[in-house]
Amino acid sequence: MGVSGSGYLVVVSGPTINATLLTAEKAGIALQGLVENDVIASYESPVRYLPSITMQQERQAAIPPQTQLAKRLHEALTGLPVKASLFTPFIHEAEIQRTCAPLKLADLHGTSIGMVVNSMLVHHGKGWQAILPIKAPASGIVNTQRIRSSLARQHIKDAMLIDLSDSSDQLYKGYLSNVIKLSLAGVVLIVVLLLFLLRSPVRVFRIMLPLTAAVLSVSAGFVLCGYELNIMNLIGLMLIVAIGSNYAIFFDQADRHGQGGIASCTLASLVIANTATIMGFAPLAFSGVPVLQAIGATVAPGVFLALLFSASFSQRQAS
Repeated sequence: MGVSGSGYLVVVSGPTINATLLTAEKAGIALQGLVENDVIASYESPVRYLPSITMQQERQAAIPPQTQLAKRLHEALTGLPVKASLFTPFIHEAEIQRTCAPLKLADLHGTSIGMVVNSMLVHHGKGWQAILPIKAPASGIVNTQRIRSSLARQHIKDAMLIDLSDSSDQLYKGYLSNVIKLSLAGVVLIVVLLLFLLRSPVRVFRIMLPLTAAVLSVSAGFVLCGYELNIMNLIGLMLIVAIGSNYAIFFDQADRHGQGGIASCTLASLVIANTATIMGFAPLAFSGVPVLQAIGATVAPGVFLALLFSASFSQRQAS
């Protein structure tokens, strides 16, 4: 589908936001050690933007009171050509930060930082979960056992290491299997409906033949080009059947009434409709979005081949 599914996530849980952030801080200690040992390239964590209240209070306690800070600053500037008054705003701001209330998640509401934190801090049921994305090293290989061992040494309970690549592959395989089954069921239903309406297996075969040829030709073209078919290609193939069936039915009606071929006005209408369809889908084949590209590259040539095969097989029947 053109979407990157590689990567890993460490997920930690807690009954409250603060408890979850505390656990995320412990996980960060473990992951930072892995970064230093080149086991992983980097990691992201919500505590980088919203530390736990405990961590914030520890940092506030490390800030000296205003009078003490002013005294230390005065001693540090003794003998230097710098006026102590220049640092008055700094001393004032330090006192404000030392005595202010700890930052909470609600304080970040409506900010860009709040959006980042909300993407990594999720309310789940009666508790909270912190999501820590991990970036693989340059080799692309992540030693999951070392990650789990490092998290265990920090006594983090219920920490989950999620392999996004494996999870997305399993999810995609399930979707693809269901789509194939439903598509085949749809084809069978189309054949049954045509048999019920036309009451002629030969006519149904003549209608389905150009559609099958178009689908097989497009699929073979992708395979020969080394392109692996995906779900969107399968949807495109179903569109070929849906659109191409109209062409096949028109040509079948002309042959059935012994006209020796389809009427020129009808043929012109089919060509115009086919051209409009190609003009609608062909530009998608050059799109930078893989989903649109897959649909356009499948439907545009497919509907053209469906009309071409419908006309060719009809002329053969007429002769």
